[in-house]
Amino acid sequence: MQAVSQSNVLTSYSSKDVPSGDDISLSTLMGGIIDDVQALLEDHLHLMKLEVEDDLEKSKAAIIPLAIGGVLLLAALFMFMAVLIGWLNWLYPDIPWFGWTAIIAGVTVVASIILLMIGKQKWQHVNPLPDKTLRRVKKSIQSINDQVNTDKS
Repeated sequence: MQAVSQSNVLTSYSSKDVPSGDDISLSTLMGGIIDDVQALLEDHLHLMKLEVEDDLEKSKAAIIPLAIGGVLLLAALFMFMAVLIGWLNWLYPDIPWFGWTAIIAGVTVVASIILLMIGKQKWQHVNPLPDKTLRRVKKSIQSINDQVNTDKS
């Protein structure tokens, strides 16, 4: 998907024609501000939607090869473990194959728990929201609030 361009999206402002001079009333100004706020928020929501769609496309393109690679790696790991158990059973025949299977399974469980704990810690720092757009929306709302507050005084 192509990169989201602000200049292409933020073109739908439809401010009312505000009369000039002494004909401007507070209700006309507030109506114009409200229309501008509505158009601005619609544009920001549209930007957010495009950003989320773009991130989804990138995620999908990354997940497919990761999933296939993960499945193949898992199959290879099972084969390697079977070979390792057979090799250890051949090397030390005093311990039966199921004993070596239990030892390998125990080591695998410990390694899995460690990896899951590391993954959980890293996952806590992931933020799937489109931060840039949310910051722009907050900034726009704050500037509109400031403008309305200065117009009232």
